[in-house]
Parts: sequence; structure tokens; C-alpha cells
Amino acid sequence: MLKLIDLKKNLTFYSVEILRQYKASHEDRIKIQTSIDESRKTTAIRIQSNIRGRRVDISSMDAYNALINSGRYPNDEKGILIDLTNLQYSNESHSWNTAVAQINNTLDKALMIGNDEKKEDHFSIFGIAPIPILAYFGFKLGNTTPADIYIKLREQPWSINSSSEPMQFTLNEPASCNESSNVALLISISGTIKEQEAYKHIQATAPMYEIRPRKSQIDQIQSIDDLESFRKIYRQTIDQIREQHGKKCNIHVFGAIPTSVAVICGRELLHGVDPTLIMYEFVSQEEGFRQALKIN
Repeated sequence: MLKLIDLKKNLTFYSVEILRQYKASHEDRIKIQTSIDESRKTTAIRIQSNIRGRRVDISSMDAYNALINSGRYPNDEKGILIDLTNLQYSNESHSWNTAVAQINNTLDKALMIGNDEKKEDHFSIFGIAPIPILAYFGFKLGNTTPADIYIKLREQPWSINSSSEPMQFTLNEPASCNESSNVALLISISGTIKEQEAYKHIQATAPMYEIRPRKSQIDQIQSIDDLESFRKIYRQTIDQIREQHGKKCNIHVFGAIPTSVAVICGRELLHGVDPTLIMYEFVSQEEGFRQALKIN
């Protein structure tokens, strides 16, 4: 049987030079695959959703280019895709609950340990979705498996760059604390959240905490060191609130934050140990925030 390249009609297309290029490309792929350090393999997770009615897609090519640039290699060509672009979010809880169910189903199936008891050793996370959705995704994924949360700056590719001078954050605490079962947590990174916006949803006597950068800049979170700096003060804040108000209190979270920070807000929450987060979604300057979903 003649091979495709042996057919007379294809001789001009499959020239000697073209075949040499194919051979060289194939040899390069084999060289890469056989030289991969197993500890640098990762499972890419893309979670995408519409943002204020605008469809957002995270291409596998963009994600895998980011992996290669950071010195990691995908476990497979597909990775895990959580595609929520068919959902429209509103004041109705069912739209948010549908997103939660889809995240649960996708991760439960993708991360199920089979008969070989093989499990994922590392995740690489790429996320663009409403803040409450990303926070729940982070919570569902958990923090027991190491992960890199990739950062998307304007007009730049996804990255996990380091910084010699990480951002510093400060925690503003309430002047006095009561035993209220409801606590407000403002996270003002991408913008400033006014206290009166939160008080539209909780009692004026509720204690209010705020995490904010010590210095302001355009792209607030630019590196994995910035993320780690936020993670530490966020974890400290959750611990402090739990100790002061008890694990059964509700933390009402109002965030002006990048997507990477939203993932950390859920990922760092301890299942069954920390208080419940009530996540709010910013709608517009006129409408302000609306309650979206509860976590933990």
C-alpha cells in the first residue's frame, strides 16, 4: 500500500525539504518529552465565564505557552476546562447555584482517584470569572495540592513572575468589637470600597475589617510574591475574625480584587473550621453590590 507521501499527486507538496522539516520537528518533540523533569509536570485548570455580559475565553494555547515559559509542562493536551460562559448571573440564587454545581461536577470527575490511586501532584490555575465564582472554585479545589495561580495583566500574557519588592498590605480593624454574628470584610486592591456600600447589606453595628495595599499602583497584583503577601495577611485576618467572633459567624466579603486574589480567598478557607464567607458581586456604580453565594 502506497503511503500518502508516495502518491504522485503529492510529490510536489511533500518535497524533500518539507519532509526534512517534519523530521526535525518530530525529533525536537521527542527530545522535549524524554527530557521532561517529572516534578515539573502540572495539570492546567482553566475556569472561564462571562464578565458583565461579555464572553471571555482562555485558550489552551495561551495557558500552555505560560506553562512552558514558567518551566512547567502539561500532563496532557486537554487539562481541565470549567466553561461557565453559558450562564448569566442575576439576583436569583439559581444562576449562582448552577455555576457551583458545574464546578463541583467538573472537578469531582477530573480529580477522581482511579484504581491506580494516581492523583494530581500540581495544578496551574488560569481564571477569569466573577469574584464569587472564583472564590468558590478555590475553596472546592482546596490548598492541599501545590498550585500556581497565574496572573493576567492588561495587554500581557499570563505569568507567574517574581518580584524583588513584593506588595505590602495592611489590615484596618474595627475600633471596637462586639459579639455580632455578622462581620464585614472589605478587600480594596483594584479599587476602594466605601463602608456605606457594605452597610446596605449588613447592620450598621457589625464590625468591619479592611485589607488594602500600603501603596497604590495601577496593576496592584503583578507577581506571585504579591499574591503570597496577600495570602499571609488574608489568612491572618480570617484567623483573627474566627478567634474574635467564633467559627459560626458570617464574614460578608466585598472585594475590589484581581481574579488571582479571588481564588486565594476561597482556597485558603479551611473546610469546616473557618467561618462562612458570604460573597458579594459588584454590579455597577448605580446598583452597587449584590449577594451572590455562601462558601463553607
